Amino acid sequence: MSLLIGAVGVFDLRLLGFARGLSYAALHRLIPIGVAGFALNVLTGVCFLSAYPDQYLFNAAFQFKVLFLGVAGLNVALFYALTFAALRGLGAYDPPPLRARLAGAISLAAWIGVMSAGRLLTFFRGHTGISFGP
Repeated sequence: MSLLIGAVGVFDLRLLGFARGLSYAALHRLIPIGVAGFALNVLTGVCFLSAYPDQYLFNAAFQFKVLFLGVAGLNVALFYALTFAALRGLGAYDPPPLRARLAGAISLAAWIGVMSAGRLLTFFRGHTGISFGP
């Protein structure tokens, strides 16, 4: 998670206006490290889920974690489809477009939600979340 947030979080903060002077292109080179961190998280998450599926699938915190992961995934897909090209021509001190700042804010909020829900998993153990049947 540190690899993911360390890379993606820094890029998101730059989109929000922090660390002016660092170019978007230079920070974007860190994104493969974040993708590697995400892959490690998915791998370990699948291991945890397959070991005790009943502890996770009906856990409200897990359901929120998956929801936040979905928001983060949709956000990154929309960012690269609609916004990323606008950053290519910007200099290090140029402010990003509003939709890039919005994407950075949504990304940070979603990843904070993922981490918070992940920490709450053990506190909601045994509590059911959303019901999918009678």
